[in-house]
Amino acid sequence: MDIRAWALRWLALLALWLIVAGSATALELLVGVVAALVGATVWAAVLPTRSPGPTRRGVVRWSRLPGRVLADTWVVLSVLARRVRGRPVDSGLRLVRFDPGGATHGVAAVATMSLAANSYVVDIDVDEGVLLLPQLDRRAPGAGDVKVLRR
Repeated sequence: MDIRAWALRWLALLALWLIVAGSATALELLVGVVAALVGATVWAAVLPTRSPGPTRRGVVRWSRLPGRVLADTWVVLSVLARRVRGRPVDSGLRLVRFDPGGATHGVAAVATMSLAANSYVVDIDVDEGVLLLPQLDRRAPGAGDVKVLRR
């Protein structure tokens, strides 16, 4: 175990604790020190010391994220404007085929999909290999490549 990496994780967790606690009283500091100690130790025990590093697929996925967030934000705002004017909106749920390719990649994929406003994951069916996502506007880009469930 690399003591410098552990100490850095401990400091990061302690800082996070103090930010969330909102105060630096002696009791909060003591509890934060203990919580960060436990967290850094569990982190070191559970995660490997050497990360395999980013994959090309992961870099491409993350580089597309800002564009997806902006596009989905536009979809949400346009649907909101249509609803305010009393116009109907064709919305529903969609199933997306999904192969996580390992636990870490699966969590990263679901996290990136859930950051965009119109495509957050509400359910995962591991047996069928699909994700369930709400779709505010079926006319939005990317709607044609998935199976859509109607209400």
